[in-house]
Amino acid sequence: MRGHVFVVNEETLPLHLEHQFVGVSAGKRDTYISLLADTLRVKQDDFVFFYIESKGIHKGRFFGVFQAVDNVVYHVQGRDAFKPNLPVKLI
Repeated sequence: MRGHVFVVNEETLPLHLEHQFVGVSAGKRDTYISLLADTLRVKQDDFVFFYIESKGIHKGRFFGVFQAVDNVVYHVQGRDAFKPNLPVKLI
């Protein structure tokens, strides 16, 4: 088993927790191959850690230890922002 750290912020962390997923965003870009490669490295039973970015006077911190339950990847070329159906654009 391996461990993976995903950097989130206070706004996106609730989306990860509610929908039980890890994912990355490259802002307004539709693709970013190295970030997609990071996501594809997560395999079933690997450990996942969320690191919440610092904001203002609040220091950054780790949040939780999770374990990947499957190898499902929601990456459909040209429809990256639509799977899973979330209000943020993911690659």
